[in-house]
Amino acid sequence: MPLGFSPFVDHIPGRPVHNKELPYGDIERRTGVHSRAIANPDETVEEVAVATGWQLLRSLGIKGKDCGGMILSSCSTIDVDDTARQVATRLGIPKSTAFGVYFCCSGFPAAVERALPLAASTQRPIVIVLAEVLSKIVNWADQSTAILFGDRGAATLLDPNGISPVLDAYAEGFDDEKELAQLRTMDAVDEQGRSCRRSCIQMNGHELFRIAPAEMVKVMEERCEMLGMSRNDIRMIVHHQANARFIQMMEKRMRSNGWDVDNIRIVNEIANMGNVASCSIPAALAHVQDQIPVGTLVSCPTVGAGPGFKKGMLSRGHVLFAMGSS
Repeated sequence: MPLGFSPFVDHIPGRPVHNKELPYGDIERRTGVHSRAIANPDETVEEVAVATGWQLLRSLGIKGKDCGGMILSSCSTIDVDDTARQVATRLGIPKSTAFGVYFCCSGFPAAVERALPLAASTQRPIVIVLAEVLSKIVNWADQSTAILFGDRGAATLLDPNGISPVLDAYAEGFDDEKELAQLRTMDAVDEQGRSCRRSCIQMNGHELFRIAPAEMVKVMEERCEMLGMSRNDIRMIVHHQANARFIQMMEKRMRSNGWDVDNIRIVNEIANMGNVASCSIPAALAHVQDQIPVGTLVSCPTVGAGPGFKKGMLSRGHVLFAMGSS
C-alpha cells in the first residue's frame, strides 16, 4: 500500500501586512495578493519550523519520538541541513534522520521525494516541515519581489498508515539560459525600511509569468503519461501559488491540449499569503483539504527558482495523491 499524507497544517508567523501598507500601486490586480504575513525580527526559519512542527504533532496527537525522521524544506536559509537537525532536536525527532531540502519553489515535491524512501525504510512516519521567511531575502525597494512574497510554515506527515496515498513525487532542475531567478547580494532595503547589504531574490517576473503556467501543465501531462493514467482522472490542481493570474493561463493551455477543464478545480489561495515558495502548496492544502471529496486525485505541479537558487537554472516538480478520509 502506498505511503500517505496526514492532514496538512499551516502556521502564520509575525503579522499580516496589507497592500495599503505598501507603496506599490494596484498589487491585487497584478498578482491576486491582498495581504501577506511578515515574520517578527526574531522569527528565524528555525523558529517558524519548530512552531509549525509542534502544531502538526499536537494536531495528530503524537510525539516526535514516534517519528522515524524529518525533512525540512526552505529556501530562506542556506544552512538548511543544520537547521533541520536543530529543529528535529527541539521536536524530539532523531536528528540523525533529519535532512534539509533547498529546492526553492519546488521544495514541496523535493521534500516528499526525499521522505518517501526514509518512510519506507523505517516504516515510521516522517515529518515534512516547510518554513519560509522570505521577507529577509527580499529587497523591499524592488516592487517586482516585494509585492509577491510572504512568510509561512506548513507541515504534514508521510506515514505508512497515512490517509491520502502518494502516487507520485519528483523534482528536478532545468536550464534557465536567461537567468530569470537567482539570489544576489546587493544594496537593499529590509522589511523594516532600513538600508542594508544582503542576499536578495532577483527575478524577471514578466518572463516567468509567461513560462511557468505552460511548464506546470507540461509537467502534469508528462507525469500522467509516465504513470500510465489519463490527465482527466485529475479532479483538483493545487499548483505553486505564485500569481493568481496563472490560473487563466493554465486553463487556456489545458483546454487547447484536450483537458476536461470544466470538471477540474484549480485552487487559488494566494490572496492572504502571497508567494511563500515551498510552503505554498501545503499551506493551500491546509486551507482546502476539508472541501476535497474522498478519492479525489490531486495534482500539485511546481515551477520556479532553481535548486539552491543556482544561477542559470529553474526547478520544476510534481506531487500526486488521492484524498483520504480523516
